[in-house]
Amino acid sequence: MGKILVVEDNSVMLKAMLEVLRTAGHQAYGAVDWGECRGVLQSFTPELIIMDVNLEGTQGGDVLAFHLTKDPRTKDAKLVFHSALKEYDLQVLCKRLQAQGYICKSTIGAHWLGKINAFLLAAKKS
Repeated sequence: MGKILVVEDNSVMLKAMLEVLRTAGHQAYGAVDWGECRGVLQSFTPELIIMDVNLEGTQGGDVLAFHLTKDPRTKDAKLVFHSALKEYDLQVLCKRLQAQGYICKSTIGAHWLGKINAFLLAAKKS
């Protein structure tokens, strides 16, 4: 299946996302901030990055996403935002950072996984 990095500062949400992805057969790693991202990226090159927009601390999701799109280890990975922001705001952010798309935060389950799988399939085709 796919190689996915999830960046989410809510540990309960991160754990649920990783569990669903791994159960579906994906190789998935998580990080709560830029420091953890760098650590994960020392040994893992994702095809898809799922990123929360409103990360706590000094690195907001959009700033972190900018760094990831410039990092040689992740510049070819497709970026998908995961957020509770209004849909219009997510569309603007995706366009600005050239993200593949977004998923509005909701219950993590089959519908959510279907969207992730579609993004991953599109990433593999490009």
